[in-house]
Amino acid sequence: MNKKIILIIVASLVWWAWFIINLKASHMEYAKNERSPSFQIISKHEQYIDFKNQVKAIHRQRIVEQSRLEEIELAKISAIESKKRKKAEEMKRQGAERLKKEQLKLEEEQSKWMTFNASYYGPDCYGCSGVSAAGIDLRKSIYYNGYRVIAADTNIIPLWTIVEVQTPNETFQAIVLDTGGAIKGYKLDVLVSSEAESYRIGRHDVKLKIVGKYER
Repeated sequence: MNKKIILIIVASLVWWAWFIINLKASHMEYAKNERSPSFQIISKHEQYIDFKNQVKAIHRQRIVEQSRLEEIELAKISAIESKKRKKAEEMKRQGAERLKKEQLKLEEEQSKWMTFNASYYGPDCYGCSGVSAAGIDLRKSIYYNGYRVIAADTNIIPLWTIVEVQTPNETFQAIVLDTGGAIKGYKLDVLVSSEAESYRIGRHDVKLKIVGKYER
């Protein structure tokens, strides 16, 4: 074996011996430092920092979750309000359609005369209170703002409707302010001053035409 190879082997052995000695020294130094108070303080400080960071992370997560819950709750409230608005709009639309249909029906009825069977009644009739179904006191006059007062079936002619009536004896405009248990279908009850007068006039057919709606 030549000298060059021997030198290389010796140098390698010396380097490995130096490396092992330094590694052992470093290990001993670390163990020594680990037992030292300053090392323990640094370690506890690092543990405190880690714990503090964990608390911050948990707090941030809670804030995110709370925000998400608030968004969900706001979405629910918004959906409820939207349903309420849609329902109100639908009710408004249905009300407008119903009024339109009533107006069309009224306009149609205004253009034609209809035959009704008319009877008469006084404010002193048996079982009568003297106050109409529309809440008008009938004991003072048979007129309301210049119109004669009549009772009708509100399924045929609604309350507060102005009509023109042709009887065998007279023609007048009247307003529907009352109803009656026997007044069903195409029947009228015309208000007169007393029950005695109603018996005197009796019952007969009349012609009726709708004029319009009384504006209150």
